[in-house]
Amino acid sequence: MIHAEDRQHRRWLASSILWVLCTMAHAHSVVVWAERVGDSVQVETFLSDGGTPKSGTVEVIDASGDRVAGGDLDRDGRFYFSAPDKWPVTINVTPSAGHTGSFTLDADSAQ
Repeated sequence: MIHAEDRQHRRWLASSILWVLCTMAHAHSVVVWAERVGDSVQVETFLSDGGTPKSGTVEVIDASGDRVAGGDLDRDGRFYFSAPDKWPVTINVTPSAGHTGSFTLDADSAQ
């Protein structure tokens, strides 16, 4: 027979576990940073916990909405692509964990 005090303790424990799991699910937001290096653009990604995504996809969209580059992050959370003719570009990154981050690189920043 389960006493009322035991039920209350179990509810508190279950609620605490659920809260921790929900907090952990939001703990890894993605930070995206990019810069032009010569004729290329280097994209770096970071997780809010200080780590880097080990895999994920990248999509680069120009101002008119056209996809100008895309591919997979390398194991260091980086991606490189040829500098586009049209600026700005928005770089969308979706690591395998599912969170998405983006960065917009304009012509002034890309010089």
